[in-house]
Amino acid sequence: MNQKQSIEASIKKQSDKKKANYLVRIKTSFTAAKYLLRGGLAFRAHDESDDSSYKRNFLELIEVLGLNNQEIGKVVLKKAPKNHKMTSPDIQKEFVNACAVETINKIVNEIGDNTFGVLVDESCDSSGKEQMAVVACYIDDKGFVVERFIDIIHVKETSALSLKNALETLLCSYKLSMSKIIGQGYDGTSYMCGRFGVIEVLQELEIDASSDKDGEAKILLLVMQPFDFVFMLHLMDDVLGVTNYLCVALQRGDQDILNALNLVSVSKQRLQEMRSDGWKEFLDKMVSSCKNLNVKIPDTEAQYVKQLKSKCLALVVSNLHHYKFDCFVIILDVQLKELNDRFVIENTELLKCVASLSPCSSFETFDTKQLLKMARMYPNEFSEVDDQTLTNQFECYIRSVRGDPRFSDLKGLARLCRTLVQTKKHICYNWIFELVKLAFLLPATTTSVERVFSAMKYVKNELRNRMSDPWLNDCRITYVETILNRFQAISKRRVQVKISLIIFIFYF
Repeated sequence: MNQKQSIEASIKKQSDKKKANYLVRIKTSFTAAKYLLRGGLAFRAHDESDDSSYKRNFLELIEVLGLNNQEIGKVVLKKAPKNHKMTSPDIQKEFVNACAVETINKIVNEIGDNTFGVLVDESCDSSGKEQMAVVACYIDDKGFVVERFIDIIHVKETSALSLKNALETLLCSYKLSMSKIIGQGYDGTSYMCGRFGVIEVLQELEIDASSDKDGEAKILLLVMQPFDFVFMLHLMDDVLGVTNYLCVALQRGDQDILNALNLVSVSKQRLQEMRSDGWKEFLDKMVSSCKNLNVKIPDTEAQYVKQLKSKCLALVVSNLHHYKFDCFVIILDVQLKELNDRFVIENTELLKCVASLSPCSSFETFDTKQLLKMARMYPNEFSEVDDQTLTNQFECYIRSVRGDPRFSDLKGLARLCRTLVQTKKHICYNWIFELVKLAFLLPATTTSVERVFSAMKYVKNELRNRMSDPWLNDCRITYVETILNRFQAISKRRVQVKISLIIFIFYF
């Protein structure tokens, strides 16, 4: 210490140096966390002592950064104060939690008071726990449709009521109003019936013949060999063949809505004809296929006995009655009911209205009356405007866009939405823009949620199946921005600094 220097100046100098070293350590730790989060990699190992040959990813990354940067190497790990290394397991979790909280705040602020949609689906993680993923869908200030993963929630059961209650609790915790939700998409067809699928078991056996799933494979083979399996396989092929063209048309979105609506009626008609008059043709095809596959064909008049079940417990029905009425007719009825439930009159009318917004072929399908009808389907959004005002805006809008070369070659509502924002026409024609946003928030698929589950199974794999739900959820939130201040506020730090620098931004 310089004896001529005041004690106050000396302490201040040491304090500034301590803060600078602290910032280097914390930025280095965040850089390591960024890398691991983007790759969905594990942070910790069983042995992280100094004598360990491999201390796992987080500590090893910090060590590598220190070896390649002299400034970092002087202040991290062994060179750092023993009680201020910023590498403990709790610190690692606080890093990731800071990322998650700031990400959610960013998403919630982007949504604001605007309407939004939600996509919900459930699946099992590697530990067998049912998890529900929630994705928010909204329009940003540039006119882009944005789908953002919000949270993964552990649910004890996957009934509709249970998922609804969990969703309401989640949105309330983020101060998002349920009244602002326009579109809700739920995939209720993925209830889990077991831990392993057919393909997973057979693929694992192909890799390792001595796999412990050998017993599962034998059971699967028993299930796949009898007449029941072949019957269901052919029936599924026929039903999916009928609805395939409808599915393809729906996947084209707003570019082919009218044809899709026509295919709904065609699919219903074909399924009804198959139910009424298609049994004999289907049975003849089944018999021919079974003969080619050497599958035993049961006597139609004999009593039906379910595979691996006792005759004493079987219902007294013939094979003909079971396969025709309990399988063939019921499955077709279920498919018809699904189409009727999803395409009720209100939904069909709404889709026709959405088709009027399409910019394809110079707004060929534009219809003012259909758009007025659509506006009245959303009383909360259009309660303050009368039909005459809407009609005048719609007529001015269609003349404006048809005469503007920037709108001449647009394909789909997504391009229309972005072009309206880019040309500032969303301000002049605010009611049209509101209708376009509402059309976007109608849920079509849960693809985004399925991608979340794919990533979840990568993050929480067989080796990391003891991850807690909060830790798993924080690891999944990967849009990271201005998070150091959030980290500082999680708990009391030895060094308190205000950080205004954006460290990094990335997507997973």
